[in-house]
Amino acid sequence: MLSPGMQSPAIVAPITATLIRLSMGRQLIDFVTGGDTVDKKADRIFLLHSQRYDITRELTEIHGALMTHHS
Repeated sequence: MLSPGMQSPAIVAPITATLIRLSMGRQLIDFVTGGDTVDKKADRIFLLHSQRYDITRELTEIHGALMTHHS
């Protein structure tokens, strides 16, 4: 599970690529964008709901591009 805004795509891509190789392709990645505002603030994420979805779109685009280089 990845919470956009907490991890850099440049760090996440090689980690997930390794997990995918170790699990022989059975690794699923769950991007958790939603959630309770109080919980998000506890994680030091102070973005508005719409901003979190913008960050998620950006993360998935960057992550996908980086994964093509780590596959």
